[in-house]
Amino acid sequence: MRGRRPAVCVVIPTFDRIEFLKPCLESVYAQTFRGFEIVVVDDGSTDGTARWLASRRLPRLTLLRNARNRGPARARNRALAAASAQLLAFLDSDDLWRPGYLDAMTRAFRDPGIVAAFSGYDRIDERGRLRRGAGRPRRNLALEAVAGLETPPPPSTMVIRRQACRELGGFDERFGRVNEDIDFLLRAGLRYGPASFRLQPRKLVLRRRHGGQISRRLQIEPLDTAWLNLKHRWWLELLAEGAGPGPSALRP
Repeated sequence: MRGRRPAVCVVIPTFDRIEFLKPCLESVYAQTFRGFEIVVVDDGSTDGTARWLASRRLPRLTLLRNARNRGPARARNRALAAASAQLLAFLDSDDLWRPGYLDAMTRAFRDPGIVAAFSGYDRIDERGRLRRGAGRPRRNLALEAVAGLETPPPPSTMVIRRQACRELGGFDERFGRVNEDIDFLLRAGLRYGPASFRLQPRKLVLRRRHGGQISRRLQIEPLDTAWLNLKHRWWLELLAEGAGPGPSALRP
């Protein structure tokens, strides 16, 4: 690695997740693919995350810190600005990768037409146990129409070219703490089209479900408002682009 630019930048935003961040980082260092750097953005944590990371001096890891919590979109955008690798792999600090994840995902980019690749995933609970029989995410018709993705892939399953991420302007920070990832995928689909995405069906990501997640603490009213704003915004853009579905496809 010394003297060579890493092929992949692993982007990890975190906020008061130190108990999950430790196994998360262990799953990165356990990768069979070794050409990576890590950028952790501590988004104003109050649980000693920054102090713990600074004391560990982990290899190939850059720590950035926000003085106060600004949300995952701002955190990921900070990491994007600091990344030197040509591929960005997003990993939420409460999720895990299986050891072959980066190996499998980077192979997709041997095709120069691929902009982003996505992996399948399993769900785990707070203690890391597999959750059997968990339901599938709700189908998103707008995302399926413009990106060919029937359900929204979690950020921890996505690797994307850094240039494409910058062309898209990163994540829209106006979305705050929810839906910024779906907004990003919709814009990517509109710009590059479904043929630019590669799906890896193997379940190489472990997506943790726990009581402290923001999406589980939100009341339905603000979540519905965010969805309506998102759908309205992209309906207008779809019409302006002259592509994608008609208005009926964007209704709940």
